[in-house]
Amino acid sequence: MFRRVISYLSKQFTVPDIAAGMVVNPFYLNRRPLYDKIQEMVASTDTESVLDIGCGRKPYEHLFKGKTYVGIDVEHSGHNHASSNVDKYYDGLNIPYSDNSFDMVFSTQVFEHVEELDELMLEVRRVLKPGGLLLVTMPFVWPEHEMPFDYRRYTSVGIVNWLGRHQVTILTCDKVGDGFTCFGALISNEIFVSIPFKNKYLKLAFWMPLGVVINIAFSILSLFFGSNNPALYTDIAITGAVEAKP
Repeated sequence: MFRRVISYLSKQFTVPDIAAGMVVNPFYLNRRPLYDKIQEMVASTDTESVLDIGCGRKPYEHLFKGKTYVGIDVEHSGHNHASSNVDKYYDGLNIPYSDNSFDMVFSTQVFEHVEELDELMLEVRRVLKPGGLLLVTMPFVWPEHEMPFDYRRYTSVGIVNWLGRHQVTILTCDKVGDGFTCFGALISNEIFVSIPFKNKYLKLAFWMPLGVVINIAFSILSLFFGSNNPALYTDIAITGAVEAKP
C-alpha cells in the first residue's frame, strides 16, 4: 500500500492529475499544460517506431501504445537515474542505432541540456527514416535546473528557425501555458525550493498550504483571462517532419 502511494505521488510530478496534481505538485502549473500538449501531439501522429531521447523514467511511454518504443539517456547528468527506465545509455551525441531506424524521435525537456545540440540533430536526422517525425518540447521561461547541464532557451521563432536550418519542416509550433500559469509556476517553484529540507516529501508538506492556493488561483486566472498567443509562456512544443536526405 505504501509503495503504491509513493508511486502515485511520484507520477504526479510528471503526469499530474488535475485534482491530485494541484494538491501535491509544486510544478503543476507548467507540468499539466505540458502533459496535455504532449498528449495532443502524440494523438495527432501515426507511426510505428519511436526513439525517446533523454527518456529518464519514460513517463510518456503509455501515450505510445502499440508502437515500438525505445529510450536512450546519458548516464551522467543533472538528475538521478535510480528510477530511470533506459534501454541504452549513450554519450549524448552518438545515437546507438543504425540509419533510418525510427519513424519518430520524441524528446521532451531535454534539448536545453545538450551542449552540442547541432551535432545531436545530425544524429537525429540520421536515425530517422525519410520524412520521419520529430516531436520536441523545451522550456522557455523556467529557472536553471539540473546544473551545470542547462545551456539554452529558445523563443518560438528561434526554435523554428534553428530546426529549419536542420531541414525540419515545422508542422505545429505551440506555446504552452500563458502569463498566468508561467507567473504562478515560478512563484510556486520559488517557494518549494526555498524550503530548507532535503527530503522531498517533507518539503511538500510545508509547501502545500500556500502552494495549493497558488495552483488553484492561477489556474482560474488562466482559464478566464489567459491569452491564446501569449508573449510569456513556460514551454514550446514542436512537431516537425524531417526532409528527405540528399
